[in-house]
Amino acid sequence: MRCSKDLLYDIIRHELAHYMTFVNHGHTVQPHSAEFKEFCKKMGWGERVYQATIQLDSEQTLADAEEGAVLRKVKKLMALTASSDKNEAKLAMIKSQQLLLKYNLDSRWTGVEEEKVFMKRIMNQKRETAKMRAIAEILKTFFVSIVYHRGSKGTYLEILGSAVNLEIAEHVAFVLDSEFESLWMQAKKEARLKGAVAKNSFFMGIAKGYCNKISTLKKTYTAEVANALVVLEKQLIEAQAMAYPHLSSRSSSSSYCSKSSALGEKMGRQLNIRPGINERSRPSQA
Repeated sequence: MRCSKDLLYDIIRHELAHYMTFVNHGHTVQPHSAEFKEFCKKMGWGERVYQATIQLDSEQTLADAEEGAVLRKVKKLMALTASSDKNEAKLAMIKSQQLLLKYNLDSRWTGVEEEKVFMKRIMNQKRETAKMRAIAEILKTFFVSIVYHRGSKGTYLEILGSAVNLEIAEHVAFVLDSEFESLWMQAKKEARLKGAVAKNSFFMGIAKGYCNKISTLKKTYTAEVANALVVLEKQLIEAQAMAYPHLSSRSSSSSYCSKSSALGEKMGRQLNIRPGINERSRPSQA
């Protein structure tokens, strides 16, 4: 369902014509034979239906080229966030966020039914943890919707959004999974922290600090961009509701360590996502 509604319907008609041609003639005729076209004509379907698959391939190629260009630019900016020059690193982070925002606002959000909505499963583990929740909160700043999925084989996150946003969010989750542990080892040594409560509070603090940093960045947006961002966030919620119509709200409560949380929040404000977006398989469409 990567294409517009009209093209999707044409493709369904196209494939139905293949099926009915097979029912009537078996393997005795070619896929796009005169018999195939005769069935389409009988149903009142013209050239648009005959060539629907070709149109889809063309649209897919154009979309891939556009998304690839955005990914390359974001990858370069994320590489700069590792710079030893703090000003350059901060500027690169701001520019990467602005680029993603521009891409999402320029995308064809003409309605949930016609937009490209993808889903990908990430962070599969035995159970939900504070680190997973913290990473999920950070991922939301990359224009994806998050759903927790619990099954017999464990718990994982399902992320929804555009193909570009999912590619970047998956990379961010992969990087943060190890970065959080590295930051915890540093904090544990410096502040003499210990125990699961301290560790969990520290992780949630990182998420709070990073998200507050992004919220501060949003205050620099013009009124027009800020309003467009509200619309974008609403459409993500609508896309999630379309994919999960019976989704229930969730809440989590656990013990809390204020010292660990404060230290995590401080490190979260300084957190920059390291480079290294890898080529990965394309997400499945939702």
